[in-house]
Amino acid sequence: MLSILKYEDIDRNAWNVLVQECKTGTWFQSPAAYDFFASQPSLFTPFVFGIENEGKLHGICAGYVTREKNVIKQLFTRRAIIIGGPALADDATLEEVASLMGKVRQELQSQAIYVETRNFNDYSRWRNAFEIAGFHYQPHLNFHIDTCSSEVVEANLGKSRKRDIRTTIREGVTIVEINNNGDRNENYEKISEFYAVLKKLYQTRVKTPLFPLSFFLALSNHPDARFLLTEYKGHVIGGTVCVELSGKCLYEWFACGEDGVYPHIFPSCYATYAGVMYAAEHGCPRFDMMGAGKPDAAYGVRDFKAKFGGLLVEYGRNLLINNHLLYSIGSWYIRWIKSTIRHHTNTTIRVLLGEITSYKAIVIARYIRKYYPEVELWGYDNKPLTRWCHTRYIDKYIQLHNTKNDKTSYVKQLAECAKQNAIDVLIPVHSDYIGTIIEHKDLFGDMLDYLGKYADYQTLHEKNRLMQVANEQGGRVPKSYSSIAEANIPFVVKPTDLSSSKGVRYCFSEKDRENIENEYKNYSHPYICQEYVQGEGCGYEVYCREGKVLREYGHLRLAEYPITGGSSVYRRGFMHADMRPMAEAILHCVPWTGFAMFEFKLTPDNRLVLIEVNPRIWGSIHQTLAGGCRLFDPLLNSEVREEIADMQKVNESPIRTILNPQVYIVMAQYLLRGKWGSAKDYWRHRRFIHRDVSLLDDPKGVFSIIIRKLL
Repeated sequence: MLSILKYEDIDRNAWNVLVQECKTGTWFQSPAAYDFFASQPSLFTPFVFGIENEGKLHGICAGYVTREKNVIKQLFTRRAIIIGGPALADDATLEEVASLMGKVRQELQSQAIYVETRNFNDYSRWRNAFEIAGFHYQPHLNFHIDTCSSEVVEANLGKSRKRDIRTTIREGVTIVEINNNGDRNENYEKISEFYAVLKKLYQTRVKTPLFPLSFFLALSNHPDARFLLTEYKGHVIGGTVCVELSGKCLYEWFACGEDGVYPHIFPSCYATYAGVMYAAEHGCPRFDMMGAGKPDAAYGVRDFKAKFGGLLVEYGRNLLINNHLLYSIGSWYIRWIKSTIRHHTNTTIRVLLGEITSYKAIVIARYIRKYYPEVELWGYDNKPLTRWCHTRYIDKYIQLHNTKNDKTSYVKQLAECAKQNAIDVLIPVHSDYIGTIIEHKDLFGDMLDYLGKYADYQTLHEKNRLMQVANEQGGRVPKSYSSIAEANIPFVVKPTDLSSSKGVRYCFSEKDRENIENEYKNYSHPYICQEYVQGEGCGYEVYCREGKVLREYGHLRLAEYPITGGSSVYRRGFMHADMRPMAEAILHCVPWTGFAMFEFKLTPDNRLVLIEVNPRIWGSIHQTLAGGCRLFDPLLNSEVREEIADMQKVNESPIRTILNPQVYIVMAQYLLRGKWGSAKDYWRHRRFIHRDVSLLDDPKGVFSIIIRKLL
């Protein structure tokens, strides 16, 4: 016979045993947790219900309803939180769980706007029972770290975390544990310092309610609480607050740190590491990070936590809404507040992008600002005046010295600046430097982990080596000639190791041949001579990991600058059935990790001919992003799955992108030559055209581009 129990009916010993022995038991469902919340009546109204079958306790659901001193605020914010989810016996039935959660709904219907279980364990077998009780499942991620031994912890720790911890320790940061044996006044001072750091984080960045200092002071006296604070030169600069379910799990409830304030010091990282090691050294086989965001959203917390080597799980949350109107108002308000967050914390990603005066970088900055609001975006450049004149889409700017033709010195300077400013991800876009940056990738730690080997980059970048690989895979490529003199007109000559159409020359007459021979007679770069392929230019853009395509998009060139052949200034989405197979054939031999644009010519008989591959960010990236390709998820979102583009949707999309003012110069030239096609397309789709950079939207960004061209 089933019996629903209230607090006074529950046997505390049986309650303790259930929490300790069942797979879903957490500290937050224990009698100790209930007592702690009950000791803070100004903050919480605790509740607990149990389910008993034939005299045996089969389930406990404990939590609290939030309380506010302000009556109006209490009316609009009261909520019931069940941290960790209910503690259910391993053999609990659907009927038992449905009855327990039904009682929770009944008792809390008038007390809370909504009830939420924040699950730390797997409740999938009882999901139907929650639904019967009116709860709806919401996907949510978490990390569980294996702390069975300190050796396992060290083996699973990410390279960047190891580096950050080493440098932090080397700079003299220590861990201070707060306990009841310490001086009471000293403990108060240290907890107050920690709270000041945490409060600043919540007020300026997290934008969610934080318990008052009295809560943390009370918690510090609890025998299950672990306060591990990072101290530097006598001051607390961060820390982690955990609670322990003895012999089972350590839960990281709060963590913070003044990251970026002190060179080479990462207090938040060190604090969490201290918590993980504490669990390993005190018989807790698991460290629970208590949440890692929604799986379909970029989330800096998740990326920060991922590098501690934990197992990413999705146990979700169960939500019951009692008052839909008040819930909608509250949800809207929270979304509005969080949409304004643009600051760096220990749980966000700090991205450095450059050179920031290039139009490609401005396009990317605008996109990251819109779709990854938690990213703190920095820009760098070496052009004078750009310290004061740069795009509005970056948070901070780094001025580098122009080392002229010494690329290695420039890259070393960039690496040092990136390290000093605790950069997480570096996104270089200038084609002149990308090869040198990848060659010296080790200087940047894990900032360039999303890029592959230099040898693979060179194979794709150098046109003669690429043509050899493509030939071996049976790909369609232009015919190559041994010399300019032997080439059949029309043909094209281009350096094998330069990009952005630099040095490319087209031959359509004997006069052109003579000019090209004279120009290339003393040319310092190796070059390749190929037949000129008639057709339209198109590209297949990807982000790939070890040769596997994770993101893809295609575009068709509608206008080029110069019109004889150059960079695209007007484009639309376009996918050809052969794009992916031809690219994958090459990537099968060259397992590149990173961005790449496969450039083709589409011949009049609808065949693709491979022209070259650019293993870096390309000039027409705005079309890729405007077309809906989530190209930067592999860098800024820890959970990345393969996304296959809808070919028909891409081809039928009216979206066009332009590089202005070059596009208007090109249109005039086309019209003068009697070529009306591009101009007609432009006029027909003018409502769907997106400018790469707009003077009205980003005037300083436009002026910075001009500065780059002039200086």
